[in-house]
Amino acid sequence: MSTDVISIICLGSFFGGFVNGLTGFGTGLFALSWWLFVMSPSQAVFLVIAMSLVGGAQGMYKMHSSINLNILIKFILPAVFGIFASFIFFIPFVNDLINFLVATLLIVFTLNFIFFYSFPKFKKKYDFMDYVVGFVSGNLAILSGLSGVLITIWCSFYNWGKLEYRATVQAFNVIILGIAFILMLFQGALNKNFYLFFILSLPTSIIGTQIGIFLFQYLSDYFYKRLVLLLSIFSVGIFLFNQNF
Repeated sequence: MSTDVISIICLGSFFGGFVNGLTGFGTGLFALSWWLFVMSPSQAVFLVIAMSLVGGAQGMYKMHSSINLNILIKFILPAVFGIFASFIFFIPFVNDLINFLVATLLIVFTLNFIFFYSFPKFKKKYDFMDYVVGFVSGNLAILSGLSGVLITIWCSFYNWGKLEYRATVQAFNVIILGIAFILMLFQGALNKNFYLFFILSLPTSIIGTQIGIFLFQYLSDYFYKRLVLLLSIFSVGIFLFNQNF
């Protein structure tokens, strides 16, 4: 394996870990832009799920006291159905769907942060849409490892503080991606290439996550959202570069 490939894998894991530490999700959204340069979509998705669990477990330790189980369960239950639906019907199409999913979700996520302050906050809960967002996010978990994008955007419309917001997203991701990881193990996704990619990614992912967690504690809501926006725009650029070259 060349030094260029190793560098790209490590850069992807660092940025993915950093955003996960900062926001409670985002390993896949920000790492796939790099990893799709050097590995197949199915390998990249499985590595995303594994690294998301590594980053999420670190963040969960900090956030566990802020988790609201009544809120969380409304997202988790439909997401489990979504995971199994995609695992049964859509998993053979992962390689065809991954580039479309990454591009679409990166753009949607970036636009959300650009226009975030112009959106009105919800004055009540919308349970049905919570179920829909959970279900679709479960589908995205098994297809791309990107289970956190839609729930992050949707929860941003609720008038929550950053701790409740972060804890809900983080707990959702750890649980849902844990289920997806187990299903993919049964499918036989664990191989020699995965072990190598995992060993290369783990140190930089942990370093990035810890830096993100540290900054999260000290950034104001305003600078927190601005930093995530800049990282989103940067990842869009990396992904577009990947598609052209």
